[in-house]
Amino acid sequence: MRSTVNSLWKSGHYIGSALSSFCILSIKGFGWRWTFNAMGLAGILLGLSIFVFVKEPGREKSYENIKKPDQEII
Repeated sequence: MRSTVNSLWKSGHYIGSALSSFCILSIKGFGWRWTFNAMGLAGILLGLSIFVFVKEPGREKSYENIKKPDQEII
C-alpha cells in the first residue's frame, strides 16, 4: 500500500506538467475564462470523488498494530 501511495504522489509532478501544457493550449483556443472554469469544475469533481470514495481509518484501528510491552519500564 505504501508503495502505491508513493508512486501516486511522485507521479503528480508529471501529471501537473501535462496539465499545464493542456491549460496553455486551452487558453490559446478558448480563452482564459473558459479554462479557469473548466479547471475549477474538474477540481471540484475530483475533490468530491475523493471525499466520497476515500475513507480515513478510525483512530482506534491505527493503534491495534502497536505491540504493548509485557512489563512497564520505570
